[in-house]
Amino acid sequence: MKLLTIIVTYNSADHIAACLDSISCSRATNEIVVFDNASADASAAIAEAHDAVSDVIRSDTNLGFSRAVNLAAKGRQFDFLLLANPDMLLDGDAIDALIDAARDHPEAGIFGGEARDTMGRTWPGAVLNDHNLAHAAKFALLFGVIPFTGRLSPDMPPGGIPKGTRAVPVVVGCLMLVRGSLWEEIGGLDEFFFLYGEDVDFCMKARALDHSCLFTDRSTYLHIRGGSSGGHAEMMKRVLRGRRLLYQRYAHGRLGTGLLIAGVAIRALLETLAGRDGTWRACWLDRTVWLTD
Repeated sequence: MKLLTIIVTYNSADHIAACLDSISCSRATNEIVVFDNASADASAAIAEAHDAVSDVIRSDTNLGFSRAVNLAAKGRQFDFLLLANPDMLLDGDAIDALIDAARDHPEAGIFGGEARDTMGRTWPGAVLNDHNLAHAAKFALLFGVIPFTGRLSPDMPPGGIPKGTRAVPVVVGCLMLVRGSLWEEIGGLDEFFFLYGEDVDFCMKARALDHSCLFTDRSTYLHIRGGSSGGHAEMMKRVLRGRRLLYQRYAHGRLGTGLLIAGVAIRALLETLAGRDGTWRACWLDRTVWLTD
């Protein structure tokens, strides 16, 4: 059984060494490839100096996450592909637990684990809901923002934050194990997505092909949120762009986009009325960034 691990770095020098240390603990035969998206720091050099790394690919320009992963995987043979963010630290046998889940559940094609934040709390973003019309409507109606609507948050999967081992709609790409056969069947990540949204798209395509996505809390990891993508407002603009592309594909196009715009506008208005220059106001003022291709 051969495992290929791909890590895409972009100014990730603060995290990449510790990430690689945690990944190299797996029992599986693990080929680790780091694709550096034109980092201005020492990310690539740190990866090249790490004993566990098989190959480092340096790009002269930032090609985005999807294209970087596809290029790193091209021409390589693997039974499983592990996508891992440089800002996450795996606990002990986290990779082996994902592989064990894959062996126990042949009906599933994608596998993910339980994440926690730097405060030790369970991070609910390790799994997501489908980004369809219902998701867009919940976002516009402020579900998850209005008090007592947390379980109706657009990203919350059915049944709430999962425990044990069970099927979920979406496993996020910060730690995602994919069967090699499924990767070939879908053809990799959709390069229409530069950063954010590609994991949701991949999972929704997999489920349309009758390959379920499986969560297991036997695989655990620490995720330093935003450690790969800069400040919160800039990160949210990228998230919104990915969400718009998903809504165009899975939420009736213009209708989904309109609901997205409404949701951001209402949140920005609430921040303005509260006298705060927050993330949503910044996203609204710079909306051309996430509303254009």
